[in-house]
Amino acid sequence: MEANIRTFKDFLQLYNLLSHTCFKRCIDNLNTRNLDDNEIKCVEDCAEKFIRLNHRFMAIYVEHQQVLVNRRMKEAEAAAAAAAVDSTNDASSTNALETSESEHLPQSSVAVG
Repeated sequence: MEANIRTFKDFLQLYNLLSHTCFKRCIDNLNTRNLDDNEIKCVEDCAEKFIRLNHRFMAIYVEHQQVLVNRRMKEAEAAAAAAAVDSTNDASSTNALETSESEHLPQSSVAVG
């Protein structure tokens, strides 16, 4: 649900940027209520250019995002493998320490029980 809200917010930001940019670039005369033919053509061209540019950016982003995801997965796998090796080494050194300590302990000659 939160991802949908974030996507909608991103869309609204993009729409607002498009509206603001094309309005500033194309609308010259605020004395009339209707747009003249030149303003309509300018707004259409501006919006089309903006949308094409956004599609290009998104394609590049998706391409690079996949590379980043793959790199992070490899790093996570390497870190997990290193952690597994470390835990194995820790267990081996603990067992070796316990073995060497028990060899140096004096044996009791008193029987219990």
